[in-house]
Amino acid sequence: MAAPRGNQNAAKAKVWTSAIERVLDSRTKTRIDKKRELDELAEKLVDLAKAGDLAALKEVGDRLEGKAAQSLEVNANVTRRIAELPDSDLAHILTAPETSGEGAADEASSTPVAPGVH
Repeated sequence: MAAPRGNQNAAKAKVWTSAIERVLDSRTKTRIDKKRELDELAEKLVDLAKAGDLAALKEVGDRLEGKAAQSLEVNANVTRRIAELPDSDLAHILTAPETSGEGAADEASSTPVAPGVH
């Protein structure tokens, strides 16, 4: 079975929106009534935020300014196998003079080893 195409996150978010709309539709007869219900909910949210409710404060902030960007720190040690190296890199490794440290010959085999290659 193939994976779905494209970003599915927006579709998941619509489930909650759809649920709220269904409840409002069941409680109201017209679009004006639905708007009034939403306005009442917004007033309650703002009242809770003003009273110091942290969840309500966060929701108001997210709605007005958008959610804060997620910070992500990545630390990676990337290695490549010799088979993955392009021919030009292999040629450079084989013709480079031997030095100590990175790029030096492997102690066990005297074969030059590129930095980050194991």
